[in-house]
Amino acid sequence: MAVRAARRAFSSTKYAIAFDWNKIRDEKGARWPQWLAAELKSDHAGETGAVWIYKGAEAAMLYRNRASNTILKLTGIDTGCAYRELEKQEAWGFVQEHMRTESQHLELMEKLVPKSERSSLIPLWKISGFLLGAIPTVAWRSPTWLYLTVEAVETFVEKHYMNHIEPLQESGEAPELTRLLRHCCEEEIHHRDDAARRSGSQV
Repeated sequence: MAVRAARRAFSSTKYAIAFDWNKIRDEKGARWPQWLAAELKSDHAGETGAVWIYKGAEAAMLYRNRASNTILKLTGIDTGCAYRELEKQEAWGFVQEHMRTESQHLELMEKLVPKSERSSLIPLWKISGFLLGAIPTVAWRSPTWLYLTVEAVETFVEKHYMNHIEPLQESGEAPELTRLLRHCCEEEIHHRDDAARRSGSQV
């Protein structure tokens, strides 16, 4: 029930309204820099992968939750699984919160990048993202590896975003698009710092 409620919250058209899409269309009509289309294509693919990282982590947590509770019910043995009581596990809240934000980012990218301009490798991004979230969640007793994975991914994502935010800021081109990209980047930085704090790697 909690999972369904969280997923219903992901639909967020109000989030997209925070940006002036008429301005963004005008900026695109005035010709964005030639290199920008490739960067936005990459952004869309990356945000797709990010959503699927959390889908993978969520699926792995649900699997471990069901397995540990089944063992407890059949044998009376408590395996000590960190995910046996999901609602009490902070990593569950971490995954739901971050997946909601990444879904909002993907919604923005889907408005920015027409289907004809998206990567043909999207299915691979989904599979890779799912495995990247699921494997550390299944392989390690605690959520530490998941946090470290997210921290590493978001460190790369920040650099990627800044590679096109900085040139756009310097040139003054596409200010509304730049505002949107910076907003996404700032939230990715928050994800990185949140993961680092939870993993204990932040000093």
